Amino acid sequence: MIKWQWLPLVSYMMTVKVSILSFVNYILGISFDCIPCHHIHRLKIAFKWMMFAFSGYLGPEEVLLLWDKIMAYNSLEILPVLAVAIFSFRKDNLMQAKTFQNVERIMADISQLQVIPLLQSYLFTDGF
Repeated sequence: MIKWQWLPLVSYMMTVKVSILSFVNYILGISFDCIPCHHIHRLKIAFKWMMFAFSGYLGPEEVLLLWDKIMAYNSLEILPVLAVAIFSFRKDNLMQAKTFQNVERIMADISQLQVIPLLQSYLFTDGF
C-alpha cells in the first residue's frame, strides 16, 4: 500500500520509468571511501531520504530547490547524488563514529543543509 506522501515521487518515477533499485545501484556505485560504515548502513539512512525525495528531512525551501533541479534535468539521479554529498559533507564527524547509532545521530538532522551549495561543492570541486 502506498502512503499518500509517496504519491508525487511514485507518479514521477513511473513517468520517467525509473525504479528505486536503480537508485540503490547508483548509490552503491559512488565512492564512499571516506565513510567508515558498511553499505547497508549507508543505505539505511540514505534510502529513506531518497524514498521521500528528502521531503520532511530538508527544509521546505530546500526541497523545492531540489525538485526544481529534478524537473529541470528530468531525472531523479540527483537524489542519490545529494545523499552522497551529504555523507561527504559530514565525513569528518562520520570518521569518528564507532557505532551505527553514532552515525544515525550525526545524520539525523539535515534540515539546515542547503541543497545547491552541497551539490555544487560535491560535483564541481574536490569535495569537502
